Parts: sequence; C-alpha cells; structure tokens
Amino acid sequence: DPDINDLKFGIEKQVQCFRIHNKHAYGTPDSWLYIPSRNLLIVWDFKYGHLFVDEYENPQAIIYIDGIISTLGLDPKKPVNIEVRIVQPRCYHGGGPIRVWKTTTAELIPHWKRLNLAAKIALSGEGRCVTGSHCRRCQARHGCEAYLRYGIDIYTCVMDPVPHELSPAALGLQLIVVEQAMEALKGLQTGYQAQVESLIKGGKVVPMWDQFICL
Repeated sequence: DPDINDLKFGIEKQVQCFRIHNKHAYGTPDSWLYIPSRNLLIVWDFKYGHLFVDEYENPQAIIYIDGIISTLGLDPKKPVNIEVRIVQPRCYHGGGPIRVWKTTTAELIPHWKRLNLAAKIALSGEGRCVTGSHCRRCQARHGCEAYLRYGIDIYTCVMDPVPHELSPAALGLQLIVVEQAMEALKGLQTGYQAQVESLIKGGKVVPMWDQFICL
C-alpha cells in the first residue's frame, strides 16, 4: 500500500488547463488522487442526473486531467497512468453506477492538441456552431440558428419512409438516430415553450398558442 504521506489529492479545487488555452481554460474537478509510487492519477466525476455520461474519452475529464497534471507539476510527455471514474448513482446503465476508463497522459496528448485548436478557433470569432448532445441543456438554444436548423432537419428526417424489415445492425443504428432526434426535439420544445410563455406573460398573442396557460 502507498504511504499516505506520499499521496496528493484535490477536492473541488479549480485547476488551470494551460494546454487547452493559456488563459481561458480552467475547471473544477469533483476530486482526484495521485499515487506517485504507482504513477497513477485517479479522477472522479460525479453526475447526479439520469442521462448517461460516457466515461470513454470523456472531454470534460480530459480537460480536467490537463489542469491536474499542471497543478502537480508533472511532465505530460512522461506517461502517467490515468483512471477516469464517472459516478452516476441515478443512471440505470449496464456498466453500473461507477464506470472506469483507463488511459495514459501519452494517449491524451492528441486530445489536448485538438481541444487547444478548438479553443483558438472559438476565441477567434470564426468558429462554427456545431449541434450535438452538448446542446441539451444550453440556455441559449432557443435563439441558436444552428440548433433551429438542426430541428428542421429532424422534421424532414422523421418523414422519410423506413423499411419495415431491418437487419439487426440497421435496427440498432435506426434506434440510436431516433433516440438522438427525440432528445433534440425535446430541447427545441422546451426552448420554444419558454419563448411562448415569455411572450404571453408580456401581453402578446401567439397564434394557435393563445390558450397556453402560464403558471
């Protein structure tokens, strides 16, 4: 067992993620533990919601690890063993409430480079809005042109005919598409509802929705 005096850890401590961006990248990991004798860094990330969060190549954890490595003063070019542990007690998943992704800092270097490039593009003002699961809880989605265009694409997609007989592979893929579309449509619905509620509370009439009751 490692000497307890040799351990280094952090709980809800903000870290600067300089490899992602030298000024504007930072995060607050839930908790982490570094065991020098094992050259092992363990990062825990607690998720309270029901929606599944994938531990594999988890972008948030990858950013956190950059900050933790910098905080520890470790050389990222010298491989450190990493365990990312996503804890989801309310997500009923086959992998259980605690799922682990094992990697090394050497394997994360390409991810850090990609994230660094994305940060530079975003801060340059020339970045493109790209929709995805990250839009699910965005408070600005109701006014996002990219997200609204995505919604229109979904409407068109669900109207396309689908063969009754599908292979197992095609059926699995189709189910993934439908589930993602349902999540996106739910996001559009809540965004539009918020706008309608705001308009009606302000005394404006929304055709076909003037019966909407604001609590």
